[in-house]
Amino acid sequence: MTAMTSITRLFCIGSLLAAFSHNALAQDKQFGASIPKETQTVALSEVVKHPDLYKGKTLAVTGTLGDMCSDGDDFFFKDKFDLIEVVPPRGVTLPYKDMKGAKTRVYGKVMVRRGEVHIDAQGVAFE
Repeated sequence: MTAMTSITRLFCIGSLLAAFSHNALAQDKQFGASIPKETQTVALSEVVKHPDLYKGKTLAVTGTLGDMCSDGDDFFFKDKFDLIEVVPPRGVTLPYKDMKGAKTRVYGKVMVRRGEVHIDAQGVAFE
C-alpha cells in the first residue's frame, strides 16, 4: 500500500465518521417541549422591532443560536442585526458548541424587561 493510498483511506474514514456524528446530532434536534404545529412563527427581527405586539405571547421565533451567556444558563439568540437573551427550558442542556450558528426556532413566551426583549423558552428546535 502506498502512502497516498493510506492517506486517501484515512480521509475517507474521517469523512464517514464526521457524517455519522453529524447525523447522530441531527436526530436530537428538539429540546424541551415540542413546538405545536399551529403555533405562530415570527422572525426575531419582527419581535425586536415591535416588542409590544408580542409581549406576553407564546410563539415560535426564528433566528440563529449564538453563544451561551456569561451566567452559564441562558443563551444568545440572533439574526443579522438583533441579539436577545433566551432562558432555555428548565432542566434542558443545549449542545451550544455543536450547534452554535445553527438556524433555530425558539418556542416560548416573549418578555420585555427594561425595554429589552427576552424569551422564556419552553422548547428549542434546530433546523
